[in-house]
Amino acid sequence: MIALAIFLFIVAIALVVAVVLEGGDPVALQVFDASVDTTVIGVFLAGVLTGLIALAGFAVLMIGIRRSQARRKEIEYLRQKVAEREPVEPLVDPDTGASTAESRWSGGKFGRRDRMADQA
Repeated sequence: MIALAIFLFIVAIALVVAVVLEGGDPVALQVFDASVDTTVIGVFLAGVLTGLIALAGFAVLMIGIRRSQARRKEIEYLRQKVAEREPVEPLVDPDTGASTAESRWSGGKFGRRDRMADQA
């Protein structure tokens, strides 16, 4: 793989040198009824810019995919840890059906009684 990468870099450098040395010829491009006069170097640089933008988009896509995978693994890990914990006390007593936890409306710091007292 390293040899292939080095070979591709050499080919890319050779192409850049060839375009820069021989790319001064004028070129007329027509795109959607618009005509653009440029040189071969201009066309080459436009292609390079387009390739870099596509590469940046691919890199952002890969970062997003990795982040999503990491988030899914973390959620799975946390769910597993929660499942391993000992069971907690039920919120409703199975014998009487009464709540075993104090209701948020029954008083306390943020309860309804505190708000009613502040309004009076």
